[in-house]
Amino acid sequence: MNQALKTSDIAFGRAVQALNFTRTNLSATLLWSPLSEGWDMDGLTAHETSSLSLPPFLLEHRAVLKLRDGTPFSALVESYTDKVLDFPVPSQ
Repeated sequence: MNQALKTSDIAFGRAVQALNFTRTNLSATLLWSPLSEGWDMDGLTAHETSSLSLPPFLLEHRAVLKLRDGTPFSALVESYTDKVLDFPVPSQ
């Protein structure tokens, strides 16, 4: 497991999957919002109805991974990039 993490680009969760761990999510934080504060009361402005410019990081998750007996073995912070929204626009 450690060798795989050191010598490859395998995802951490996949590398430790054999431990049959549980995950306790501590937080999920939006680092960016497509809508300005108060949009639901004030309506959308013109720039909010056009294409969006995304920052490099959009979401952050914090979690603890635990063995079956409840022993924590990893604390993690996952930062999701703008690529999480990189999909084609649906046809109408």
